[in-house]
Amino acid sequence: MGVSLIDHHPSFMPVTDLFAEWDGATATLTTPDHARAKLIAARKLIKPRQDAARLQRLTAQSWGTTPEHARRYVLFVAGLPMTRWESPIHSFTSSERAAIKAAVVASVGMFERVMHAV
Repeated sequence: MGVSLIDHHPSFMPVTDLFAEWDGATATLTTPDHARAKLIAARKLIKPRQDAARLQRLTAQSWGTTPEHARRYVLFVAGLPMTRWESPIHSFTSSERAAIKAAVVASVGMFERVMHAV
């Protein structure tokens, strides 16, 4: 039978070996210029998303198909007027959308606690 992974855990290593590994790791740290060059190279590999329009449509459809009472509740928890429940999601500002997302997260947590209590 092979050696288990737990045998190679750092807590089973002598401290002197661990310190030697750490010293070796700090000796190989890169300079800021080298790190900047790697960052620039990595940024060049990032491609812009071509599906942004499709994702916006799906976001709008998701909001539009959410039941009225759920949209009203989330807007209420976010501190926004519940009368805007029929407004398209893209009509909300980015800060309003952030508040809506925070309200959803808080609501999910609350409803999970209620579900576990029942």
